[in-house]
Amino acid sequence: MRESVFVALERTLLTLGTISLFVFVYGRILESPILLAAFASSVFTVFGHPESKMASTKAVVGGQMIGAITGYGVSLVIPGFTPLSAGVAVATATLFMILLGVQHPPAAGTSMSFVYNAGGVSTASNFWMAIVVILSLSLLKIIFRVGDWLLHSTEKKWANLHKWFGEKAH
Repeated sequence: MRESVFVALERTLLTLGTISLFVFVYGRILESPILLAAFASSVFTVFGHPESKMASTKAVVGGQMIGAITGYGVSLVIPGFTPLSAGVAVATATLFMILLGVQHPPAAGTSMSFVYNAGGVSTASNFWMAIVVILSLSLLKIIFRVGDWLLHSTEKKWANLHKWFGEKAH
């Protein structure tokens, strides 16, 4: 149970730091804060379920890229935020994520965020900012993997050292 609490706390703090950093850096630049909501879901997936196939770097980056591309494309073809534009954007993103094997549910929100903002703000600038944020997510995923590996390898060494000293003391 203690390890579960430690892991949960570690991942919660990583999430807090990541979301705060993303909002601080990108919240001022992005013309659409709703796009950050989709990325927040990705952060939860990466930190909350790191062993999941949907949290793999391939799924996060590939799924989010597909979400951004399909959402941007649909916003150019179907003007405005309508039930049809939202449905087509999410369905198209879903289709391509499944076909390419990069299923990442938060990317559906990324796709919808583009049609939600169609006509209201510069969709093109949001598209390029989405690409920057997606690349940031992939870098974050790599940093998390390295940090997790270092933390757990160090944790095992300390546990073995403690066990060794505990046995020698008796």
